[in-house]
Amino acid sequence: MSARPKYARVGQEDVSGVGLGMNDDLQTSQSFDQGNESVKLTREQRRKKRADRAEWYSTKMHALMWTVAALVTLYFSDIVNVCVNSEKVNRFWFNAGVVCFTIAAVLVLYMAVWVPRVMKIQYDPQVYSPRMLPVTGGFSMLCGLFFIIGLWPVYGFFTPGLLFVLWLGGLMSSHFLPAI
Repeated sequence: MSARPKYARVGQEDVSGVGLGMNDDLQTSQSFDQGNESVKLTREQRRKKRADRAEWYSTKMHALMWTVAALVTLYFSDIVNVCVNSEKVNRFWFNAGVVCFTIAAVLVLYMAVWVPRVMKIQYDPQVYSPRMLPVTGGFSMLCGLFFIIGLWPVYGFFTPGLLFVLWLGGLMSSHFLPAI
């Protein structure tokens, strides 16, 4: 058996104190082969890579939790059946919310798909059409308000929370769509 240090895989190059935390300002490196070239990663680069990976996993887990919460809320509240068939729904305000939602969705698709993909304009939407974002935000706010008023007779005080969970779950489900 070889006389190997006890924790040799943790990043120690030798037993003289480098890599043990005694001298943090020294940049230790870990090298490994990728094909023919040797890649060296410093300790700071490894930390940044680990932090980026942890942030990516955290974002995906939060998105998954909100999406599952929205699906569970959708199932147990039976909101689709209520919106279509219930006599308690205030149809005027609910239909106004549907119209505002449709307008906001069309504006978002215009800014996110039509302008960059079809028209081949690569400017930020605030530069290309500065009034588009406030108009979309206004229609989105009206949509939420009208849905709350329209569904209030059915769900009461639970309506804002119910719609918030559904909205955030729908928003977070976009994390699982492939990039265009």
